[in-house]
Amino acid sequence: MERSAAQIEATRATKTQREEALRAEREKIRVGRSTTFQVARAPRNLTDSRISEIQALTAYRKALVDLYRLSGLLLEKWQI
Repeated sequence: MERSAAQIEATRATKTQREEALRAEREKIRVGRSTTFQVARAPRNLTDSRISEIQALTAYRKALVDLYRLSGLLLEKWQI
């Protein structure tokens, strides 16, 4: 569980960095200091980071469900 939570934090940090990189590339192209290739690559990188974050969240939630199931608390947790 701790590993999954750490993975979520790492993917969020990467996503934040790539959001900033996208903003920076857009500003650079505006002032003529970047190429269209670099500007086009930045949204792709951000999308990859968003996908990684979703995958990390999914892995965490699966691990949580497995923990509840193995401990016999799954139905109780969901009030079933």
